[in-house]
Amino acid sequence: MTEAATANAETPTQSNETSNVNEIGDAPAHYCSPSESESGSCVPLSESQSELLEEPTSATLVEAKIGCFAKYLTVWVALAMFAGTLIGSLVPSIPETIEKATVANIWIPGSVLVWIMVYPMMLKVRWSALRNVHQNPGGLLLTTFINWAVQPFLMYGLARLFFTIIYSGIFSDEKQSEYIAGAVILGGSPCTAMVFVWAGLINGDVNYTLVQVVLNDILLLFLYVPTAKLLLNISTIELPWDTVYLSVVLFVLVPFVLGTITQFVVLRRPNGEQLLMRIEDYFSPIASLALVLLVVFIFLSQAKVITDSPTDVLLVAVPLILQTSLAFFLTYGLAYYFCLNHLIAGPAALIGSSNFFELAVALALTVYGPQSGAVLVTVVGVLVEVPIMLLEVNIIKRSKQWYNNRAEDEHRKFKRRTTDMTGRAVTTGPTG
Repeated sequence: MTEAATANAETPTQSNETSNVNEIGDAPAHYCSPSESESGSCVPLSESQSELLEEPTSATLVEAKIGCFAKYLTVWVALAMFAGTLIGSLVPSIPETIEKATVANIWIPGSVLVWIMVYPMMLKVRWSALRNVHQNPGGLLLTTFINWAVQPFLMYGLARLFFTIIYSGIFSDEKQSEYIAGAVILGGSPCTAMVFVWAGLINGDVNYTLVQVVLNDILLLFLYVPTAKLLLNISTIELPWDTVYLSVVLFVLVPFVLGTITQFVVLRRPNGEQLLMRIEDYFSPIASLALVLLVVFIFLSQAKVITDSPTDVLLVAVPLILQTSLAFFLTYGLAYYFCLNHLIAGPAALIGSSNFFELAVALALTVYGPQSGAVLVTVVGVLVEVPIMLLEVNIIKRSKQWYNNRAEDEHRKFKRRTTDMTGRAVTTGPTG
């Protein structure tokens, strides 16, 4: 991964110095907005912490050392998409074989690839930051609001706009209804596994990411089905519990336990921090390779859908891409407005715009059957997920300096206002 290991280039001393900035829950974890500064409800960064942001980041050092594979990851993913589609079309027996390794609509070898991608991120989880997450809840509140109060309804509105109005002369009424249902099922399920991968690519705060994913998994049990019933006016929707529980265990619990055990064993040894960093460095290129292989298998398994209905796939992809993009820019823009730390703003935007496609496919199969348009929509969601999220990763990385410049400007304004208020207090104070 391009920047999954950026934190590894820091020395132990640097990690201690910057922990107050990087870990959620350690105040001050973000710059203050003007309203927060004036009201005194937020503590700005100290002088030393502000200076740290002006120093060359470890990401710059890592960027100079990575090979062409990680640097051009987007190119490799595009080639993987083409290769997977080509192989699946020419050798249809391969997708059939892959299907046999599926349990509850979750491809088990794919889960192993996800472990390899998520494991380096889990090595950065710190229990102290997890315990203190309530001290800085801005990212959690923002992403939870987007995931459950905005994303499902935005997807429903776009689906109706495209499938009943823009595409009215293309699809039959039955197809329109099925495509809308599939879009709602997909848009109402926040992502569980791959967000760790995307957060790693931007060197985001893994502690926040883990807590947000766990929170979404809990809320999903109570809000997902009622939201789908409300939008689709269906009285009989049963959540595929085997898919839900297996996804949480495979994609969250297993890599978290592996990372925790590794930390426990390694940090007990002399120079444990340096050894842990070397492990992260070792897994970083392997994780990038695992992502490319996963993309190959995704497109390989869906090659028949792509080749049999290319026009439908392209038309369905438009509202899905638009919904993901709008949710991303809305979340990232609000994070910028509220001056959230960029380490949290990036993962928040990625989680706010991604979907739990394994669950969506399983639910569409259960409710509408394998030949329905609803299943096609969820499958297209799988196909567009990776390239769109990589584009979002690139936007977050390129806008980091712009984001931090604005935060520094807010900090300087706060200091000037504080100085002016102090000066007026001294001038008007008692003279006796």
